[in-house]
Order: sequence, then C-alpha cells, then structure tokens
Amino acid sequence: MSRPLRRVIHVLTASIVAVFCGAVSASAAVSWDAESKDDHIAIRGDRTSPGSSGGAAAGPGTSTIVTNCVPMENNQLRCYSYDSAAPGSAVTAITVDAATGPSAAAIAASVATEFRRLPLTSGGIVIQPSRGWTLVNVDTIVLTDPTPATFDTTILGIPVTVRATPTRYSWSFGDDTPPLVTTEPGAEWPNPTVTHAYRTSGTRTITLTTQWSGEFRVAGSPTWQPIAGFATTTESAPPLEVRSATNSLVTAS
Repeated sequence: MSRPLRRVIHVLTASIVAVFCGAVSASAAVSWDAESKDDHIAIRGDRTSPGSSGGAAAGPGTSTIVTNCVPMENNQLRCYSYDSAAPGSAVTAITVDAATGPSAAAIAASVATEFRRLPLTSGGIVIQPSRGWTLVNVDTIVLTDPTPATFDTTILGIPVTVRATPTRYSWSFGDDTPPLVTTEPGAEWPNPTVTHAYRTSGTRTITLTTQWSGEFRVAGSPTWQPIAGFATTTESAPPLEVRSATNSLVTAS
C-alpha cells in the first residue's frame, strides 16, 4: 500500500469513528480496520455487545461496512454505509475529510475514458418505403430509435451506473451529397422529419453516425453527474436500390 493511501485510510478511519460514535450505543465496543484494493477504500467497524464472555457478542455479531468512498471537492470523501446485521437496511451516506487520495477530477476522467469503451449500439436504421428500393427525386424517409442506454460498471474500484443518450445524428446517404446532421432521430410517415431525395439512380448505402452524451452516478447516490466528451457509434443499412421512373401517356382502352 502506498504512503498517500495509508494516510487516506488513517484520516478516513478516524473520521468515520467520529461520525459513527454518535450512532453506536455507549455500552457497545467498536473496533475499526481498513483495507484498500485498486483505489477502493473499505472501512469496517465491528460492534460487540457487552456482557459476553471472551469478547464474543451475546447475540449475532453486528458489523457496519462503509464502502464506495468517492473523492469529492474540498478534500473530502463521500462514503456509503450499510449495516450487515440488518439485511435490507437503507444505504446511508456520510461525508468525511481526507488528506489525500484520487481527486474528483481523476474519477471523472476515468469515467469519461470508460464511457467511450462501452459497447454502445445505435438504435438501428429504418428506411421508408421499406421495400428495398426507392425512386429518384422522391423523398426517402429515414429514422432511428433514440432510446438511452444504461450500463453498470466499476471505475477505480467504485461501482457506478452510466447512462448514454443519443444527442446528434449524422446521416450519409451514399451519394455525392454531404452528410445530413440533425438532432432529430427521424419519424415515420406521414410526419417524417428526416428525408433525402436521390438525384441519380444506382445502389446506395445509408450510414448513420450517432453521437452520445453521458452521465454517471455512484452506487447508492441519487445524483447524476455529466461525463466530459462524447461517444460515437456507426451503423450501415443494407444496400438500397435507387430507380429512375418516367412518365408516359397511354391511350385509354
């Protein structure tokens, strides 16, 4: 264990002892220890009831576990605790001072890096008409599913939930026109919002690049925090045949 992390644990343990002493019965004895692994700090307080022989508790042993200590601003750590002797008990949060340790900026940077590695999948490409071909000079409708994606992962040993939301769409229609960039995911006929009219016939491939923004929250916390930067996904639809059509007059029979 590095010297800075030892200092964090020392200060953290002392702070948690001070916080929990008010919640522990004066007649109960509490011993504390701490350990770290992969930048994750865990503090355990073992509470023993008096009047038992050999220091053993008269009833079932009681332990208070404090985990998920997240570096915050102003040299503080936000820790989430639960009582292992009370299954289903609510997770409570406390804030304690720390002399050093991973900064909030380091946590945020790690989350941003992990965000771009998540296995995001775009919402698919829907083309209307859906017959596999379209006509020159007629609007072809495109759309995608804008549903956000949620992932549970671990950052620096801390369990977090990451939520990714599509925010921008870049449509390439496989011809000589520039990509169409929009914040609209598109809509079905008869009220389409993203369309394209081909000017020449041929086989075209429509490609969608989606930009995702992200936010995360630490396990046990109700607060979502923004993630710096964006993630992108790219998907192509099956080849689309663009056909020419001509008008002609015929004699009515």
